[in-house]
Amino acid sequence: MRIRFRWPKIPVADLRRVQQYFGRHLAAHRAALMGGGACLLGMALVEMARPWPLKLVFDYVLLPKQQGISSFLDSLFAGWSAGVVLAFASLGLLVIALLSGLFNYGQTMLLGEVGHKVIGAIRLQMFSHIQRLPQSYHDQRETGDLMMRITGDLSLV
Repeated sequence: MRIRFRWPKIPVADLRRVQQYFGRHLAAHRAALMGGGACLLGMALVEMARPWPLKLVFDYVLLPKQQGISSFLDSLFAGWSAGVVLAFASLGLLVIALLSGLFNYGQTMLLGEVGHKVIGAIRLQMFSHIQRLPQSYHDQRETGDLMMRITGDLSLV
């Protein structure tokens, strides 16, 4: 059985419409968005390094390699005892966990702050628009419906 993969079609017109509407709200927060993106990239790189200390423990402590196989790590850890390699791997695991936490915190704080500011700006824009609507519009609509649009529906966006 052959499985064929097709890239999903991206509705470019819809993306442009979303960018036209939200782009002006996001432009003021370009630095925070770039910082959040850098933190996301840092998290991805740290997550790729997460198995590395376990590799050191298996290759140089639990199952030492046969002599004659030469690699960069073999030349680096050549004269080290199993205890020193284990301590180095433990330190590496600690550094990876620390970096992962820092990048996760930075990404959460930066992108969360931008999200709240953008939602606040859109809420103000919607509230001023609702206030400019004629009284007949408000007579036909229920207050709860308008409040739900401003508070609940906007958070879903």
